[in-house]
Amino acid sequence: MLRFVIWGVGYRGKMLLKCLDKSRVKAFIDNKEELQGTDFQGIPIISFQSYLDYYRDFYIIVSPFILFSNRSLVDTIVKAGIKRYFLLQRCPMELPYYEGELPFKEMVSSIVSIKKDEGILLAGVNLFSILLYEFMKAAGYYNTSLYDCSEQSSIIREIKKDKDYSFASNDDISNYDRIIKTDRFLDCANKLSVSNGTLFYRFPYLKRYSYKSVEKFHDLHLGMRCFIVATGPSLQISDLNKLHEQGELSLSVNNIYRCFDLTAWRPNYLAVTDTATLSIYKNEILEAEIGYKFLADRQYELWKDIDQSNVFLIHNFYEYYEQEGPDFSSNIGEGTFYGGSVVYFTLQIAVYMGFNEIYLVGADCNYTGDNVKDHFIANYCDDSISTFSAEDMFIGYRSAKKYADAHGIKIFNATRGGKLEVFPRVDFDSLFSI
Repeated sequence: MLRFVIWGVGYRGKMLLKCLDKSRVKAFIDNKEELQGTDFQGIPIISFQSYLDYYRDFYIIVSPFILFSNRSLVDTIVKAGIKRYFLLQRCPMELPYYEGELPFKEMVSSIVSIKKDEGILLAGVNLFSILLYEFMKAAGYYNTSLYDCSEQSSIIREIKKDKDYSFASNDDISNYDRIIKTDRFLDCANKLSVSNGTLFYRFPYLKRYSYKSVEKFHDLHLGMRCFIVATGPSLQISDLNKLHEQGELSLSVNNIYRCFDLTAWRPNYLAVTDTATLSIYKNEILEAEIGYKFLADRQYELWKDIDQSNVFLIHNFYEYYEQEGPDFSSNIGEGTFYGGSVVYFTLQIAVYMGFNEIYLVGADCNYTGDNVKDHFIANYCDDSISTFSAEDMFIGYRSAKKYADAHGIKIFNATRGGKLEVFPRVDFDSLFSI
């Protein structure tokens, strides 16, 4: 059985600890010198050099959510010659975000009625597939094997040294009754039968992620136009006043309500996905004078007992992606997909509502790292809220455009300036009759 060292003692690292047998985690690695030499729940916090000196037989789990624009930790690991490491973002993102022990039994029983004598192939070797493999073996599914078409990759060669895990070869695939794919970007789809393959990196079948209440919004605004109001520095209060005067339907994001004392405009809908924003500004969000609020459920425990008729939870699949880009959801009741920004989340909501002409305003995507300079009002948010990568957002926006183009939906960028060039630009003021 594999033993681990978690790189990062932040939110994801701590949540991940809840999903693992604590005895399997031997240490945390953290670059902050003030943490090194201390512990978290009795588990030592060490430097990377200490790992190299004393812990290098254990598998590193890189817990920060690293997209293609930030590979510094991976570079450090690879340059040190370490082959035993897992990237947490290659797993279903419930692994570090599920608040409690992962309900493997519910997951397995919900997707298919698997008989104990069936041959089960877990396709894709990552931390999640390893844990799922162990669970299924312990539950009596003895004919379970791991598979990845990159059979000679360093991590697989390392795991094969542990005799606790059995691997199937390419020639063995046809002998299995059921294939469970645990990696969205598993690069061997031509070898895996679609008819008996189950995509297991998403969990809309878990009871807690079934949000039927949002169905009331499906095609509610079919064929209409809307404005998605982001909060970049180019947004002007006069723009909001214009939307109000013209009676335009609008969706906005995060802390937009902090400008309400400056304008009579109110968005029809609010969308919030960021974990820190959801927890820090919970009361402000609930009290905001906005018709309907859509909240990503990654802070589920904060919201599950809220008795407020205008608050709707939506599952947000916080999936790994690189240049391939994220998926785009056609049914927000089954979940939405992370695409680098809350605007991507909001676009999926707008499309589900039936809007087929969508204008982005205030989507500058030109970040300085200074929250005052990066937003349209000085008191928009506290310094504890971090800024995301604009390049990651552009990849998400390209996925949104691809979906929109294929479904006859027009998305325009009506932002004054900024760096977002994925969508055709239009002049904001030209969109209204005099």
